[in-house]
Amino acid sequence: TIPGSRGCFKAPFTVPAGGDFVEVRIPFNAFSDMWDPNTGDQIKTCKEDKDVCPTADALKTIKELQVMAEGHDGKVHLEIKSITASDESAVSFV
Repeated sequence: TIPGSRGCFKAPFTVPAGGDFVEVRIPFNAFSDMWDPNTGDQIKTCKEDKDVCPTADALKTIKELQVMAEGHDGKVHLEIKSITASDESAVSFV
């Protein structure tokens, strides 16, 4: 799916500053496919409208994963040790 179109899901997350690896869990219901292409901010959240949530079929057919830093000025340095999607309804990365 073309970024910015329906079917391309994003979720906000934060990582605490520091040099240690930490686990970041993002529940699948935090993802939305209605977001502003200029800022990355969600226009509608999954909580507001279930139609923007990833479906079970969408989760079964993930073809690409991106980690983006957008919508804020400044430098970003992020090192990722691993990324895991689980049947506990969340994606985690360390």
